[in-house]
Amino acid sequence: MSPRLPFVTGSVWRPSAAGCFTRFVPCLLALLLAAAAAFAGTDNSTATAGKSAPLEVVRVTPSGEDVPPGRQVIFEFNRPVVPLGRMERNASEIPIAFDPPLSCNWRWLNPSTLACQLNQKDATVPATRYRCTIRPGIAAEDGSTLPGELTRTFVTERPRVLETRTKTWLSPGLPQFTLRFNLPVEEKSIAAHLYFRSGPENRVPAEVAEQTEQHEWENWKKGTVWLVKPKTELPGGRDCDLMVEPGIVSTAGPEPGVESKKVNGFRTFPPFRFLGVKCSDLTNKDIFINPDDPASGRLRCNPDHEISVVFSSPVLVDGLREGLRITPDPAKGKPDYDPWEDIGSYSRLSEDRGRKETTYEQQLPELRPFMEYRLQGRAGRITDEFGRGLAKGFDMRLLTDHFPPDFALYKSMPVLEKGLETDAPLLATNLNRIDLSYETLTVDGKSPQRSGTISVSKPLDSMAVVPLGIRKLLAGASGVVKGRFNTHPPVPGKPAADRWFFAQVTPFAVHVKLGHQNTLVWVTDLRTGEPVPDVDVRIYRDTFKAMTALPEFLAQDQTRADGTAALPGTVTLDPDLKLSGSYEADAPHLFVRCRKGPDLAVVPLDFDFRVDAEGSNHDYIPSWQRSRYGHTKAWGATAQGIYKSGGHRPVQDLRERSGQQAFCPRAEGRVCSQGDGSHGQSDL
Repeated sequence: MSPRLPFVTGSVWRPSAAGCFTRFVPCLLALLLAAAAAFAGTDNSTATAGKSAPLEVVRVTPSGEDVPPGRQVIFEFNRPVVPLGRMERNASEIPIAFDPPLSCNWRWLNPSTLACQLNQKDATVPATRYRCTIRPGIAAEDGSTLPGELTRTFVTERPRVLETRTKTWLSPGLPQFTLRFNLPVEEKSIAAHLYFRSGPENRVPAEVAEQTEQHEWENWKKGTVWLVKPKTELPGGRDCDLMVEPGIVSTAGPEPGVESKKVNGFRTFPPFRFLGVKCSDLTNKDIFINPDDPASGRLRCNPDHEISVVFSSPVLVDGLREGLRITPDPAKGKPDYDPWEDIGSYSRLSEDRGRKETTYEQQLPELRPFMEYRLQGRAGRITDEFGRGLAKGFDMRLLTDHFPPDFALYKSMPVLEKGLETDAPLLATNLNRIDLSYETLTVDGKSPQRSGTISVSKPLDSMAVVPLGIRKLLAGASGVVKGRFNTHPPVPGKPAADRWFFAQVTPFAVHVKLGHQNTLVWVTDLRTGEPVPDVDVRIYRDTFKAMTALPEFLAQDQTRADGTAALPGTVTLDPDLKLSGSYEADAPHLFVRCRKGPDLAVVPLDFDFRVDAEGSNHDYIPSWQRSRYGHTKAWGATAQGIYKSGGHRPVQDLRERSGQQAFCPRAEGRVCSQGDGSHGQSDL
């Protein structure tokens, strides 16, 4: 019968008799002793297991294959081996050997990590297999050692192809490539393990020679760049491969390369054939005209764009012009004119040829608009870059279209001299009319928005020089015209800036030197070159879009007898250079307005009117605008001596600002400033 526990629900247990203590105390002691034995057993087993576990090498770095050569080999153990303190070790203290040998400087990096450190001249070398043998003898702090001899192996990087380029084509089936290796390699091993393949079973040996032209490659090293070509010509018009197989040996180490892959895929040149004509239509859509297509359905080519004949292999101008007859003659009957003279021509044999069939274009001379041409190619007279003559001649018709509508504004900000008959020209092709929208600014104020139309009468496909009529828009007065125009028919692709103009008619030539402290304006007469006195000169902020009649003027002056006026500089007008450095057309700029009587001139201080200083032979003279305080000179000085670190010494702070004629001393005089920028003492 089990003993009843002396607990009663709703009451407190009290030892009512000595018998209860007699049974309870021995049980409690037994439980405590059993628990203590269990904990003791756990500690003992843990300690026993720890002492019995051997020391292990958990990692050796580097490891594996194709690792970069280096100057360190790291051994990491599974527990502390040495205490912190003397970490260097002599080779005699370390039972580790390398094959091939390494001149290790042994050092423990931490209690469980050992390093073999190598001098630069003793670093591991490429293409080498290193075997590391770790013998018993290294003991951990708890006395455990390695259970036996361990061996680890790593292989430094072996030869491999890094890059392939097409050097040239010696013949239609004989390419020459340039190969760059990561390591210098032996010529015999390249020839033995590089080959060409024109089919599954067709292996063509490679012929190699070292590339000695160092300028073609960055970081060129002797023995790393080689010229490779097939020993025999490959069949024409076939997909071929340049292959590499294991076995290429480097001069830096004995381990051969293991690459087995296609280095380059290419297609040999097919027979030399004429393929057709390539051009574009008036919407810039590409057109290809096959000589066998029906003549009645052929599209017309845009004569303003390039028109080319297309062949199966590259053709130079010299190989084309003698065998191609174009009727009517592009020379237009001029005996001293060579239509081929300005046609570009260059060798295409160094271009990469992929698997796709590549075609080659050669530009024709300029052809007249809306004409029918006859192209006749004579067999044997047209030759490609390999000297192969065209096996079959051709005779085809080519149609050109009209020139597309176009225009060009000769100058978007012209300045016209008052009293002459000059104008601002617009160059137009195949346009019917020009619609203007403009505003004028004269001494009488700004006009409302106005419009006008200019008719263009010129034969089709000829260029018309169309005057914009600036003087007429100003009604013969001196002033400014700002406007935009649209053309009929429209000209697609032209940006809005090409349709905008800011023109003026004035008797004044105005030069402005915008300086930091002041601005100098010099006004002369365009007709005589003499200075103009008594001109009212004002600087103001405005935009081209607004062209304000009565802006808020920032400064003003009147020219003296020498035609000059002096006004404040950017430190006053534009201290942060936000206006002077603005390049957007609609952004605020600084403007200079010059007025005398009925005459007006406006100079926008922006990039279009800027003139950079130049030296002899047009050498650029740099100019650097600086914002406010950008020209301030500051330096500090103390009395000569040796000062204690952490002490305080007064420092005199000297500052000067650049005035108009000379340096001006700081008004406040001498100031003692602290190193952190506050006034007082300087920490030294």
